[in-house]
Amino acid sequence: MVGGRGNIIGVLGGVLLLTVIQVGLAIISVPSFYVGMIGGYAADAEDMLFPLALGAQGSCQIGGNVATNAGGINVLRYGMTRDLVLGLEAVLPDGSLWEGMTGLRKDNRGYDLKQLLIGSEGTLGIVTGVEVKLFPRPANVETAYLGVGSFADAMARSAWRAACAPTF
Repeated sequence: MVGGRGNIIGVLGGVLLLTVIQVGLAIISVPSFYVGMIGGYAADAEDMLFPLALGAQGSCQIGGNVATNAGGINVLRYGMTRDLVLGLEAVLPDGSLWEGMTGLRKDNRGYDLKQLLIGSEGTLGIVTGVEVKLFPRPANVETAYLGVGSFADAMARSAWRAACAPTF
């Protein structure tokens, strides 16, 4: 079932997993700029931003975003979901719970199984908890619209902008 509406049907012995009814808990660390989400609950913390913005934002779950390594409209500035995940918790195919919720920005203790689970489409485990990076909320958001006559004109403007960019 997708969204509880019964849009899909398991055939040939398939298994359907409904995760939309998970209730959750969020742990927010303001000094560290991260939020731990268990059970698909996301918190909108004051003066913080979780930049993953998707077209399906009203109906998608954080576990599905992690399982597909979603990009969203802010991917060029903040990165893919893989870049935003600090910790992960998942149920593995044998039924055991893998716990990788450290909240660390750097963790070089052995294999990084978290990165293996991200983007695995649920084949290696079902994501049940996530710790993600937060960013300071921008004070202002500006949007510009630029009309150009052709792709070549757009590339010329892009080259001009790159040539005018300050170097440090």
